[in-house]
Amino acid sequence: MSKFNNKGFEKIDRLVELHIKYMNKTENVTSKSFKNEKFQSKASDDQYEIFPLLNLIDLLIGLIVVMGNSLTCKRINQVLNQQDMNFIEIKNTLEKYNSIISPKDRDAKQLKNIQIQRKSNRS
Repeated sequence: MSKFNNKGFEKIDRLVELHIKYMNKTENVTSKSFKNEKFQSKASDDQYEIFPLLNLIDLLIGLIVVMGNSLTCKRINQVLNQQDMNFIEIKNTLEKYNSIISPKDRDAKQLKNIQIQRKSNRS
């Protein structure tokens, strides 16, 4: 975690810059898909490429806040506030991504349980 304190919190600043960049891209893709029906399939493909990157960046920011020292937490808060953002936006992105992924995971687990049950019934 000390790497994030080096060089005037340069890495923290970059993480927040990346969050803003990918958040804007996600919003642009979403708004374009609503305006143009032909664009929807391309937009959903782009969103599936961009949104995982945004999630990873936000996950890193969250981990730094939780595991870092008070200086790193204050710096992240300061940089987010400069962009009229806060931790709630980061949290919302993580929750949104989790809600998208969770149904697939649940379906996969259910399928695996059904397969296990079928195997046990054959025995």
